[in-house]
Amino acid sequence: MVWYANEAQFIIDDPVPTPLVSFQGPNGLALVDVYENGRTTTGWGLVGKDGGPGFAENYRKHKFWEKPRLVQFKNGKPFAFVMRSMSIVMVDIDRHMADGGEDGFISAATMELPPTLAETSRSGSGRHLFYSVEDEWTDDFGFGMYDDALGIEPGIDIRATGCAYHYPSQKWNDLPIAPIPESIKQHLVAKKNKKDAQAAVLQHVAINSDSEEALVVQDALLQELAKPIPVGKRNASLFALGSKMKAAGIPEWMEALADRANEVGLDAEETNKIIANVERYS
Repeated sequence: MVWYANEAQFIIDDPVPTPLVSFQGPNGLALVDVYENGRTTTGWGLVGKDGGPGFAENYRKHKFWEKPRLVQFKNGKPFAFVMRSMSIVMVDIDRHMADGGEDGFISAATMELPPTLAETSRSGSGRHLFYSVEDEWTDDFGFGMYDDALGIEPGIDIRATGCAYHYPSQKWNDLPIAPIPESIKQHLVAKKNKKDAQAAVLQHVAINSDSEEALVVQDALLQELAKPIPVGKRNASLFALGSKMKAAGIPEWMEALADRANEVGLDAEETNKIIANVERYS
């Protein structure tokens, strides 16, 4: 039996186990509310929803302070850890056998995951395994060496910068936090390399902006900008596209982005914040 399958070890009710504190950012761990519909407090992404401030500004202003969330937790309310606030990644092992879904335990058994701090999932059948990474804090991004990676194997996701939910029914073990195992690191590095390669292509296009290749890439991005954007994803989508357009050297990317933002219903203030965030973060 793999070590995390042993249910007897999960007996600790503390919402925030002590080992996490050693890996937190300069203002502590970032916690956000989790609502009944499963959504969370906004503002923990790099760019805030509807043009609002993102993680860096909200973290500096202590908007993710632990205390109010822990008070609510005592009253039965869940919260979520913002993984960007700690130099840790969480391996999320799901089990959905009852509805014919995937059994993450089968996938995890092949990955040589060493014993570490872990908790049960909300259902009690899955597991969340926490591993440390050698990352450095930056004031603009927090900890961000790796991105979230979904579906690396059947039933297994990795949370590196997103949210890890914690409900009152979940229990912790008392193990120390182990370094990230090579099997998980390889998946995250592969994703990072793919992202870096895409950025390198855009940089090459920008440097060779008069080439036919550059024109093809720039035209493709402008076509992508013209596609429908769901209302709830307007800001994030426009930020991502604006970053690509800027990197690809599209001469009037600001104007194109502003025109599209107006078409999808964003006001001038929201649009200007998105453009400013592209300038600052991309």
